[in-house]
Amino acid sequence: MKKKQPEYGASHSYRGHILKIRLTNDVWHLSGNHPETGKRFTGTLKTKNLKVAKQAVDEYIDSENGKIERGHCTITFKQLTDTYLSERKRRLSPATLERITSSATMFQRWLDIEYPHTQTISSLTPSKIRKFQEYREDIDSVKPRTIVNDIKNLHSVCKWGIREPIIESSPFDYSNNGPIDLPKKDKAKLSTYTRGERDLLIKLAKDSGDILIHDLIVVLSDTGLRFDEAAHITATSVSWDAQVPTLKMEAVGGWTPKVHDQIRTIPLTDQAQEVMKRRQAMKRNSRYLFETSYGNPIKRNHTLTRLKKLFPDAGIRLAFKNKEDEEAYIDKGGDPARRLHWHSFRNYFIKQCFKCGIVPAQVMSWVGHDEEKMVWHYAAAADGTEAGFDEFAKLNR
Repeated sequence: MKKKQPEYGASHSYRGHILKIRLTNDVWHLSGNHPETGKRFTGTLKTKNLKVAKQAVDEYIDSENGKIERGHCTITFKQLTDTYLSERKRRLSPATLERITSSATMFQRWLDIEYPHTQTISSLTPSKIRKFQEYREDIDSVKPRTIVNDIKNLHSVCKWGIREPIIESSPFDYSNNGPIDLPKKDKAKLSTYTRGERDLLIKLAKDSGDILIHDLIVVLSDTGLRFDEAAHITATSVSWDAQVPTLKMEAVGGWTPKVHDQIRTIPLTDQAQEVMKRRQAMKRNSRYLFETSYGNPIKRNHTLTRLKKLFPDAGIRLAFKNKEDEEAYIDKGGDPARRLHWHSFRNYFIKQCFKCGIVPAQVMSWVGHDEEKMVWHYAAAADGTEAGFDEFAKLNR
């Protein structure tokens, strides 16, 4: 039977003496005299976790310093990870628990060898963490990605400790301004579709009778919307009153776009207008123009599978699941596969805008970027060929 936590003002006996622990404003407080020195202590334990509070009291008694400070000498790395795993085991997936346990075990093993007598969180400095990284890098079987994941897993534990709050800061901080240098990995070049591939995919979807995929390709490639934004288009999102019909992208119901308070107005091409008119007629009594049979917004993964079924007939090679197989294919003279997905149509739209001479400020307002470098980043996406660069028709304005 689970032990009931004490009510406000309840007393707890620790090793033959009485100390009072009180939960005030969701934080445990301690008052009492040291059993040996008689020194009086009254103050906060700076944690809302009872188990950690008791550990802090024990540290106070052992140290005889009459003072308990969060992240000072009250908790070791092992105590923190044990508490984290105990508190979070019901909320984390088995795979996540296994990864974090593995990272913590590896670090604790190294800590026991290198620093057996100083293992409190406050004693873990950036130089010690870098030394752990170097130790892992010297092991031939350990990949750089594994080292990065170890640091990230341990940082997740510390972030939880900060939120509790049990500790003040994370020695595994891997943020841009943090103390830990992680190996930098070159980002893969963005991929996008050619105009010919886009048109052929639209034709293949129509011929196969998959109208949903057909309409998604048209809307995403002609508006630059993110998939989740397209999934939340409603009948009232389209305005037919203007000289050029437009799509208004804004928060709807409990859903918000990536930038919560952003409202964008995007002109619709002739092809996109046809799709919107047809879907408004089809979904007259529905909330969303793109929705499941249960009336919920469509999901990315299921529709992406249907899109990729069209790739072979469109001449698009799917990426190898095994990296070694792909490298062997490239070594034999094959072209590397492009990572194409729904977001690649957003890349396509931005690239088409620039090819048509539309100014960056206008493109930014349509796609929702507040920095020009972001649209240029997408515009640099590789489409496999640059043939016919000047032959693209202007977008409908």
